[in-house]
Amino acid sequence: MRPDVPARNPERDRASRDFPPEADLAPFGTLSSEGAPPAEAVARFRTLVREYYRRCGRSFPWRETTDPYRILVSELMLQQTQTQRVLPKYLSFVQRYPGFAELAAAPLRDVLALWQGLGYNRRAKALVESAAIVMERFGGRLPADPKLLVELPGVGPYSAAAVCAFAFGLPLPLIETNVRRVFLHFFFVGREGVRDREILPLVQATVDRDDPRSWYYGLMDFGVMLKGRVANPNARSAHYVRQPRFENSNRQIRGRLLAYLTAHERATLVDLGRELPYAAERIALSLSALAAEGLVACEAAEYRLPERSTPRLYQKRRTHYNGVPGFRKDRANQSKGTDMTRDEYIRLEGTYGTNNYKPFDVVVARAKGAWVWDTDGNRYLDCVSAYGAVNHGHSHPKIHKIFIEQAEKVSIISRAFRNDQAGPFYKELCDLTGSRRVLLMNSGAEAVETALKAVRKWGYIRKKIPEGKAEVIVCADNFHGRTIAVVGFSTVEKYKAGFGPFPDGFKVIPFGDIKALKEAITPNTVAFLAEPIQGEGGVNVPPDGYLQEARKLCTAHNVCLVLDEIQTGLGRTGKLLAEEHWGVKADVTIIGKSLGGGYVPVSAVLARGDVLDVFQPGEHGSTFGGNPLACAVGRIALKVLVEENLAANAEKMGALLTREILAMGSPLVAGIRGMGMMLGIELTPEAPPADELCGRLIAEGLLCNTVGPRVVRFTPPLVLDDEEAGWALERLAKVFKG
Repeated sequence: MRPDVPARNPERDRASRDFPPEADLAPFGTLSSEGAPPAEAVARFRTLVREYYRRCGRSFPWRETTDPYRILVSELMLQQTQTQRVLPKYLSFVQRYPGFAELAAAPLRDVLALWQGLGYNRRAKALVESAAIVMERFGGRLPADPKLLVELPGVGPYSAAAVCAFAFGLPLPLIETNVRRVFLHFFFVGREGVRDREILPLVQATVDRDDPRSWYYGLMDFGVMLKGRVANPNARSAHYVRQPRFENSNRQIRGRLLAYLTAHERATLVDLGRELPYAAERIALSLSALAAEGLVACEAAEYRLPERSTPRLYQKRRTHYNGVPGFRKDRANQSKGTDMTRDEYIRLEGTYGTNNYKPFDVVVARAKGAWVWDTDGNRYLDCVSAYGAVNHGHSHPKIHKIFIEQAEKVSIISRAFRNDQAGPFYKELCDLTGSRRVLLMNSGAEAVETALKAVRKWGYIRKKIPEGKAEVIVCADNFHGRTIAVVGFSTVEKYKAGFGPFPDGFKVIPFGDIKALKEAITPNTVAFLAEPIQGEGGVNVPPDGYLQEARKLCTAHNVCLVLDEIQTGLGRTGKLLAEEHWGVKADVTIIGKSLGGGYVPVSAVLARGDVLDVFQPGEHGSTFGGNPLACAVGRIALKVLVEENLAANAEKMGALLTREILAMGSPLVAGIRGMGMMLGIELTPEAPPADELCGRLIAEGLLCNTVGPRVVRFTPPLVLDDEEAGWALERLAKVFKG
């Protein structure tokens, strides 16, 4: 053992096993989410933790200092890593880089080399970037302000609280694994799915405001002791995730790749495949992920560690932080490069723009993940997601990387020629969705028009319908776009008024009425066009069995079932395609919006071969449809959708949001419509209008909009996590419960 690593203290270790006696570990009881512990219980709890820390408290070098730099280094090192692994690395690190100035000037390659063995190497990069930011923005002094600390890379709300407590003596609410374990054991007996927001009031009620450092150290040490003496209480936390197996995991591959590149100047994919015992595909994927995070660089097909790390001041942050007033406000993140005010932007739109939208007066300047910021620096959780175009979250790093790479190669080429992205994209779309043919367009409305042209021509060629007699059945309250043909069969009068005459050949029936569909079919019917779940119509879910019966009718009468999955598709409802909820397969499926990954407009018509084969060269097309930039982005958007299990997350988070909103018991909420994270909050008759409630939600930091006067649309990005959902639910409760 190195001489500068503190040796273990056998007597203290033995004391930690024997103290406190079993009787003192008896829980105090179970609290409801609204409950508060009795004063006597709080006093006993404080005495027990303090006495344990006095007798058995552990000694670490980062506990012997209040240097903000060293506290920050230790906090990032300790994230998801045991203290005994951190200890020697910490000592070496602060000896090599004793302050922010030295770390900010250090080559990232050298820092990563020193970090080897700790894992989660992005933390090393985050520390280098944070040091550069502290030097640039704060003159080398770490601010004692959690609102500023969480903007540093790698620093979340609770890491910020820990730095404030241990470096600056601020009694902010702090929860980490061991602290959570203690409170769950003593105050939440038998409770499952306990959320941190239920624990936080207890943390605030018990913290020693005069000496938060010793108090939190005592709690952490007590939690370590509990781990060895009781069944793990953390398994009852809503935030509990069992650590996946490390052996042969992507984490292991990433670590091995960085270790190899640390020891070698550079390497090709062939070199790495020869030296490491993993499939080439897995190595390539891991390299791509590392490159997206800035942990490796690639030049001329050779990989190396980067020399420098460019600070990213404004990254995705989990902005939820309890107990800090006005935390959503972030002046440091205001729009740069202009002195214009919000009202001036709005005036410009009114003066030169066309009045075809009525937006809320939030002027968005930037976005990342599930969050957006306006020009005044206010932060909002985006619960509209550009109507489903941002399923992957704003500026997803993997999609962003491919977008930039492809834009630097070629973005568009005439459709008189081919490109190297279209063919692979066609195949990947067909393989993923079980389709036979693809036709790419740009907007959803273009794809709907394409599908209508295809099924009409299919009817004339395959069914021998007399020319000009083809009929398409559609549903009331539909929304398929805003072209002349589409608004012509809309049942919303404002979409149609003043735009006629409209094309013939469409029959409108009630949505969900299988009898009406059966009666509407004639020998001239070529297609039934519907949304699996109506979006703009009010988030309307069809009756049980409706789509299955519609599928049977279409098959029996040789009618194409055309499902518009522009909003519902690609994971939004908890399945890849919403049709999977009912076990049906459409003849023609229309997708778009999130197919472009939040970067470019991409839409597609997916169909049986005999439907799209009716098109001949020159009969249909689009200048931008199928361009190489759109195809490259579409390919990575599909890959991210699958690899990051976004559909499964939509199902999980949608169920959580639905359950928690209904559990509020708000007199304003009549019910929840939808599936996955395509949700509509239906209002009771006594509730204010939906647009008024949306205004209140926006004031609380939630961007929502309406679908009709009595439904609030709630459709966050599919990357939404537990903490962000909890943040949203707190704001929803504030507005809906008053």
